Amino acid sequence: MRPRYEDFEGVPSQLSTVVTSEMIDANGHVGVPQYLHHAGRGLEIYLAGCGVDADYRASRGLTVVTVEHHLSYWHEMHLGHRFSAHAMWLDRSERTGHVIAFLVNHTVRQPAFALEGLLVHMDLTSRRATPYPEDLAITIDREIAQAQSQSWPIAAGGAVSVRR
Repeated sequence: MRPRYEDFEGVPSQLSTVVTSEMIDANGHVGVPQYLHHAGRGLEIYLAGCGVDADYRASRGLTVVTVEHHLSYWHEMHLGHRFSAHAMWLDRSERTGHVIAFLVNHTVRQPAFALEGLLVHMDLTSRRATPYPEDLAITIDREIAQAQSQSWPIAAGGAVSVRR
Protein backbone atom coordinates (compact mmCIF):
# COMPACT_ATOMS: atom_id res chain seq x y z
CA MET A 1 0.00 0.00 0.00
CA ARG A 2 1.40 3.37 -1.02
CA PRO A 3 1.35 6.23 1.45
CA ARG A 4 -0.79 9.29 0.81
CA TYR A 5 0.51 12.84 0.71
CA GLU A 6 -1.26 13.58 3.99
CA ASP A 7 0.64 10.74 5.69
CA PHE A 8 3.80 12.84 5.63
CA GLU A 9 2.35 15.70 7.70
CA GLY A 10 4.53 15.85 10.78
CA VAL A 11 7.15 13.45 9.39
CA PRO A 12 10.48 15.32 9.41
CA SER A 13 12.14 15.96 6.07
CA GLN A 14 15.86 15.81 5.54
CA LEU A 15 15.95 18.00 2.45
CA SER A 16 13.62 20.10 0.36
CA THR A 17 14.30 21.36 -3.14
CA VAL A 18 12.82 22.19 -6.55
CA VAL A 19 13.22 20.21 -9.79
CA THR A 20 15.69 22.05 -12.02
CA SER A 21 16.35 21.61 -15.74
CA GLU A 22 19.52 19.64 -14.93
CA MET A 23 17.34 16.95 -13.28
CA ILE A 24 15.16 16.41 -16.35
CA ASP A 25 15.90 13.45 -18.64
CA ALA A 26 15.18 12.90 -22.34
CA ASN A 27 11.60 11.88 -21.49
CA GLY A 28 10.81 15.28 -19.98
CA HIS A 29 10.63 14.29 -16.32
CA VAL A 30 13.08 13.74 -13.46
CA GLY A 31 15.56 11.03 -14.45
CA VAL A 32 16.33 7.85 -12.53
CA PRO A 33 19.76 9.02 -11.27
CA GLN A 34 18.17 12.12 -9.76
CA TYR A 35 15.54 10.15 -7.82
CA LEU A 36 18.26 7.91 -6.43
CA HIS A 37 20.58 10.85 -5.68
CA HIS A 38 18.01 12.90 -3.74
CA ALA A 39 16.57 9.96 -1.80
CA GLY A 40 20.11 8.76 -1.05
CA ARG A 41 21.12 12.25 0.09
CA GLY A 42 18.05 12.44 2.33
CA LEU A 43 18.99 9.09 3.82
CA GLU A 44 22.59 10.21 4.34
CA ILE A 45 21.39 13.32 6.22
CA TYR A 46 19.00 11.19 8.28
CA LEU A 47 21.72 8.68 9.21
CA ALA A 48 24.02 11.53 10.24
CA GLY A 49 21.24 12.80 12.50
CA CYS A 50 21.10 9.35 14.08
CA GLY A 51 24.85 9.50 14.75
CA VAL A 52 26.34 7.77 11.71
CA ASP A 53 28.38 10.69 10.43
CA ALA A 54 31.98 11.63 9.64
CA ASP A 55 32.85 11.84 13.35
CA TYR A 56 31.38 8.35 13.94
CA ARG A 57 33.53 6.94 11.16
CA ALA A 58 36.67 8.80 12.27
CA SER A 59 36.42 8.27 16.03
CA ARG A 60 35.03 4.73 16.11
CA GLY A 61 36.22 3.31 12.81
CA LEU A 62 32.66 2.13 12.08
CA THR A 63 30.09 2.88 9.40
CA VAL A 64 27.10 1.49 7.55
CA VAL A 65 27.23 0.34 3.94
CA THR A 66 24.36 -0.41 1.61
CA VAL A 67 24.17 -3.99 0.33
CA GLU A 68 20.70 -3.94 -1.29
CA HIS A 69 18.32 -1.38 -2.79
CA HIS A 70 14.75 -1.54 -3.98
CA LEU A 71 13.33 1.43 -5.89
CA SER A 72 9.62 2.24 -6.35
CA TYR A 73 8.51 4.96 -8.77
CA TRP A 74 4.92 6.12 -8.18
CA HIS A 75 4.53 9.56 -9.81
CA GLU A 76 6.56 11.63 -12.23
CA MET A 77 8.17 14.87 -11.15
CA HIS A 78 8.54 17.76 -13.60
CA LEU A 79 10.43 21.03 -13.93
CA GLY A 80 9.58 23.42 -11.10
CA HIS A 81 7.95 20.82 -8.84
CA ARG A 82 8.81 21.18 -5.15
CA PHE A 83 9.75 17.97 -3.33
CA SER A 84 11.24 16.75 -0.08
CA ALA A 85 12.96 13.61 1.25
CA HIS A 86 11.77 11.75 4.35
CA ALA A 87 13.81 8.83 5.74
CA MET A 88 13.07 6.23 8.42
CA TRP A 89 14.56 3.13 10.03
CA LEU A 90 12.13 0.22 9.63
CA ASP A 91 13.94 -2.70 11.28
CA ARG A 92 17.32 -3.93 12.42
CA SER A 93 19.20 -6.97 13.59
CA GLU A 94 22.48 -7.05 15.47
CA ARG A 95 24.44 -6.04 12.35
CA THR A 96 21.96 -5.01 9.64
CA GLY A 97 19.32 -2.35 9.18
CA HIS A 98 16.33 -1.78 6.91
CA VAL A 99 15.75 1.85 5.95
CA ILE A 100 13.44 3.70 3.59
CA ALA A 101 13.55 7.17 2.07
CA PHE A 102 10.57 8.74 0.32
CA LEU A 103 10.50 11.63 -2.13
CA VAL A 104 7.27 13.58 -1.72
CA ASN A 105 6.11 15.93 -4.50
CA HIS A 106 4.45 18.96 -2.87
CA THR A 107 3.39 20.56 -6.16
CA VAL A 108 1.00 17.75 -7.07
CA ARG A 109 0.61 16.52 -3.47
CA GLN A 110 1.76 12.94 -4.15
CA PRO A 111 4.50 10.65 -2.85
CA ALA A 112 6.68 10.16 -5.93
CA PHE A 113 9.33 7.60 -5.02
CA ALA A 114 10.64 5.23 -2.36
CA LEU A 115 14.17 3.93 -1.88
CA GLU A 116 14.47 0.95 0.44
CA GLY A 117 17.89 -0.12 1.57
CA LEU A 118 19.49 -2.91 3.53
CA LEU A 119 22.47 -1.60 5.49
CA VAL A 120 25.27 -3.54 7.12
CA HIS A 121 27.13 -2.06 10.09
CA MET A 122 30.83 -2.43 9.29
CA ASP A 123 34.20 -2.10 10.96
CA LEU A 124 36.32 0.07 8.67
CA THR A 125 39.57 -1.68 9.62
CA SER A 126 38.53 -5.31 9.17
CA ARG A 127 35.92 -4.45 6.48
CA ARG A 128 33.62 -6.97 8.14
CA ALA A 129 30.13 -6.72 9.58
CA THR A 130 30.06 -5.90 13.27
CA PRO A 131 27.28 -5.34 15.82
CA TYR A 132 25.88 -1.87 16.35
CA PRO A 133 27.30 -0.29 19.51
CA GLU A 134 24.76 -0.02 22.33
CA ASP A 135 24.26 3.76 22.06
CA LEU A 136 23.57 3.59 18.32
CA ALA A 137 21.33 0.53 18.75
CA ILE A 138 19.24 2.50 21.27
CA THR A 139 18.91 5.40 18.81
CA ILE A 140 17.96 3.07 15.96
CA ASP A 141 15.38 1.27 18.11
CA ARG A 142 13.85 4.63 19.04
CA GLU A 143 13.65 5.57 15.35
CA ILE A 144 12.07 2.20 14.47
CA ALA A 145 9.46 2.71 17.19
CA GLN A 146 8.73 6.18 15.83
CA ALA A 147 8.24 4.78 12.30
CA GLN A 148 5.99 2.02 13.65
CA SER A 149 3.88 4.60 15.48
CA GLN A 150 2.83 6.27 12.23
CA SER A 151 -0.90 6.09 11.59
CA TRP A 152 -0.25 4.69 8.09
CA PRO A 153 1.46 1.49 7.04
CA ILE A 154 4.99 2.20 5.87
CA ALA A 155 5.03 1.12 2.22
CA ALA A 156 7.96 -1.25 2.28
CA GLY A 157 7.89 -3.32 -0.89
CA GLY A 158 9.02 -6.58 0.68
CA ALA A 159 12.03 -7.00 -1.61
CA VAL A 160 14.37 -5.81 1.14
CA SER A 161 14.26 -7.14 4.68
CA VAL A 162 16.42 -7.89 7.68
CA ARG A 163 17.34 -11.58 7.78
CA ARG A 164 17.48 -13.17 11.18
